[in-house]
Amino acid sequence: MASSSHPLGVPAFRRLFLSRLLTNLSFGFTEVPLLWWVLERTGSPAAPAQLALVASLGLVLAAPLGGLLADRGSKRQQILLSQGADVLLQLLLVLAVLRALPLPGVYLLVGLSALVTGLRLPALAALQPLLVPREVYQQANAAMSLGITFSLMASSAAAGAATGLLGVAGALLVGVALLALGLLPALGLPDPQAGGRGAGSGEGGVLEGLWTLLRDRPLAFLVLAAFLINLVLAPVGPLMAPLAQALGAGPGGYGLLSGSLFLGQLCGMLYLNLRPVPPGAFPLAALALGLGVGGLGLADRLSWALASLGAAGVAAAFLNILALTLLQGRVDPGRLGRVSGLAQALALGAQPLGLALASPLLARLDLGEVFLLAGGLVGLLALGWLWVWKGVRP
Repeated sequence: MASSSHPLGVPAFRRLFLSRLLTNLSFGFTEVPLLWWVLERTGSPAAPAQLALVASLGLVLAAPLGGLLADRGSKRQQILLSQGADVLLQLLLVLAVLRALPLPGVYLLVGLSALVTGLRLPALAALQPLLVPREVYQQANAAMSLGITFSLMASSAAAGAATGLLGVAGALLVGVALLALGLLPALGLPDPQAGGRGAGSGEGGVLEGLWTLLRDRPLAFLVLAAFLINLVLAPVGPLMAPLAQALGAGPGGYGLLSGSLFLGQLCGMLYLNLRPVPPGAFPLAALALGLGVGGLGLADRLSWALASLGAAGVAAAFLNILALTLLQGRVDPGRLGRVSGLAQALALGAQPLGLALASPLLARLDLGEVFLLAGGLVGLLALGWLWVWKGVRP
């Protein structure tokens, strides 16, 4: 395949893309009705947050093990078995809702579903670079990120309507059907072995992935950058309501602010999907994200805040996709599962940590100072790139 060809022209990548699209479409049909059911069942606003925390912990704990299994065995088989197990667990959740299973049982099923998802994600991450030429890694990452983002957005919107029309159990069944449909394209996936360029070794445990990171300073920087980006962006969404209030924008302004960051991310993904950028754009994107988030602390009108958030969204998309592409290019394929598992665990763990840090920070700082602090931290990634990658070929 010519290097100018789009990765969606590769049949194996197209199957993976379609499988992940359908699988991610199912997520909203699990999350929305289940969180609503738990809220109605308990009457406690804290209950949905507790259920979401259980799911987050399951993902974080399983990702390193999933990476180890992906490096040692068949990635295709790992994807199929974990997704098949998830279908069964989702069916049990439907029964749990219909039979009004005690909440601990529901929490257990949600935790197990998150665990098998966490086992699947590193296998997906390790398989994707084996399906396309190295020169189109960035476009492949951008296309996959764009498809996943759109499917998650559509899923959440449709799941709310489905819950109202079909009830909680009906909406959950729609999610089960989509998850099962996602298995069909995956059945046709090849199972290439990590050979060729620096194949590495599947031997060694999870610590082998950690040592791979620690021995390679640029790799450690990329994982730290992903952690910091997720740490900073996690509380931005919840902080849009008080920002809109401070700007006197009301509920309408809150909706615009919430959509602006997301729209910026979509624009960034779409651009990278059509036109790759060199790795040297990383420090500029880091600086843009820092200025975008920090600019919210200086915004005195809605238009300024919207522009800052849009720029931050574009920059965040550039950073995430560039970091993933650079990681894929530097890690031996035989260790990519373990490194991806550790990176995913850190990135997923950063999100609840960012939300947890927001409250104590707001107790000591005003809203503008929190945004300035967050923007300054991300801006340091630009300086980090210049120090870490000096004299290193990306």
